[in-house]
Amino acid sequence: MALSVVGLSHHTAPVDVRETLAFDPEEAADFLARGRREEVWTEAMLLSTCNRTELYAAPGPAAAGNGGVAGRLAAARPAVRVDAEGLLYRADGQGAVRHMVRVACGLDSMIMGESEIMGQMKEAHRIAREAGTVGPMLDRVVPAALRISRRAREETGIHRGVTSVPAAAMALAKRHFSDFRDKRVLVVGAGEAGRLSAKLFAGERPRALWITNRTPGRAVDLATEVHAATWSWHCLEGALADVDVVLCAVRAEEPVLTLEGLRAAARRRAGRMLVLLDIGVPRNVDPRARDLEGVFLHDVDALERLVEQNREKRLAEVAKVEAMIEEGMARLLLGEEARAAEPLVGEIRRSLEEIRVREVERSLKHFTPEQREHLDRLTRSLLDKAFHSPMQAVRQMGAEAERESWIRRLFGLSRGEPGKDGRP
Repeated sequence: MALSVVGLSHHTAPVDVRETLAFDPEEAADFLARGRREEVWTEAMLLSTCNRTELYAAPGPAAAGNGGVAGRLAAARPAVRVDAEGLLYRADGQGAVRHMVRVACGLDSMIMGESEIMGQMKEAHRIAREAGTVGPMLDRVVPAALRISRRAREETGIHRGVTSVPAAAMALAKRHFSDFRDKRVLVVGAGEAGRLSAKLFAGERPRALWITNRTPGRAVDLATEVHAATWSWHCLEGALADVDVVLCAVRAEEPVLTLEGLRAAARRRAGRMLVLLDIGVPRNVDPRARDLEGVFLHDVDALERLVEQNREKRLAEVAKVEAMIEEGMARLLLGEEARAAEPLVGEIRRSLEEIRVREVERSLKHFTPEQREHLDRLTRSLLDKAFHSPMQAVRQMGAEAERESWIRRLFGLSRGEPGKDGRP
């Protein structure tokens, strides 16, 4: 299978490096389309989340130059120290497909079994389709990965407990506040992570819940969904003096909560606790804010400690999910092998049909017109029945070169000599 994956994740890079290789949807679409135009890949999908950036691609004619697919990803963000520190990982063929399935199932996530990744992979597939870089292969592999993921979540306990970044952020917030009914909460961002976060906080029935977003309409839609109020984006730092919890989940090149704004808010708060939950990549809050009195800042890397506590609860389920992945991979690869063998199957069928037609025509003089028609139907039916089982076996064998050579020889096709002495 001509698929490769190149990327970095929380396994290989800290957040300050991951944030430099983050793509928003518009950037991702442009990056994918440009690589397709320049023939670096024939198909491609870019999965960019707070914990990973991965490029899945079928290399094109121009992939061999300038470092190939990996070089193109690294060149998209020159600040990433890829070559120096070996931050990018790569897998090809079945390894790339297996990695995608494991990611979809949440086995490769910071929070094992997380629920967000399925939606993020669907969104990545949609963006790639709109960019014109989805073809037959990605249209087979991505839905297959999502099917296996759904089965894993339905039939195992891999998803139980804290299974998303917003859920982990909520758990950290609860370490500071056991009861939110007298607390004011501000959610910054109305994307998927912001929506999940807002729903979680709404379930805690806080004294006040505000939503803010660069696009006011999206803030209004989310606020309506969770029965919250909206806050003006242009007055964002003005809310810091009054709220108790701020969760940030937006795409921004620079922090949306600055050190100066937070320092001013801290002075006005007179020592009251402010909990900042920064789940954005790049980071939404100036990391120096954690040095301010009364301010408690948690970013995505701070979730690792919570992750480890929850990981043990799910380890018993991993073997079940891995078994489902291998079963799904076998089914998927069998389909790929069958597709690869179709040209050979068609060639065998045409060869056998030529033999049938030739032999029937030799015998036509012995039969009446009605008998000739019956003979034609009979021999065609016999060929279909005799052809079915062997061709199913050929499809399962795939199109491996040496095996194809023997099959061609068996059916008397050209290019079928494995060796002059009859041996491979």
